[in-house]
Amino acid sequence: VVKQRHLEFEQRTGVIPVVRRLVNGSASELESRFEKSSAIIVNSRTFSFESYKKYNKPIYYVPSIVNEDIVFNQKSINSKSFLYFGGNGLICKGLDIVLEAFDGMSDLELHVCGPDTEEDFWGYYQPLLNRNPQIKYHGFVKVGSDKFYNIMNKVTFNVFTSAAEGLATSVLTTMRM
Repeated sequence: VVKQRHLEFEQRTGVIPVVRRLVNGSASELESRFEKSSAIIVNSRTFSFESYKKYNKPIYYVPSIVNEDIVFNQKSINSKSFLYFGGNGLICKGLDIVLEAFDGMSDLELHVCGPDTEEDFWGYYQPLLNRNPQIKYHGFVKVGSDKFYNIMNKVTFNVFTSAAEGLATSVLTTMRM
């Protein structure tokens, strides 16, 4: 799925991206990882727990964590303000699709929070950001910071078009808000 998302980006833009967040997912790759493990930690008692039983390692359950320290008061709804909140692997996480979808939509506002370390990605999308003042790039934003609360006070919807996620903590965090 990750390879496919990068191929689609390449076909759409003509730019060959750096492929991030890639594992081949072959049985031998997975088996080699678990041979070196003494235990497996999962955050679900359903699919992930069951899928790891075949490796004959102790499996420990740890509940999913969403920062419970974040507290937010009710705010007014702005039906034209959106958020993309994600970590590295921006193509895999679909930020390219989100930026292209909001390109030219001057009646909507998009706040983008994510790392600035993927120079190839930002080099391609900088002209899009320059021509779209309604798309506001904030960089990587720490959850619970004043900047985080200020942005969250402006947005109503979270847009996250990831191709592959084990656990989308960014989505859970923004939903909590």
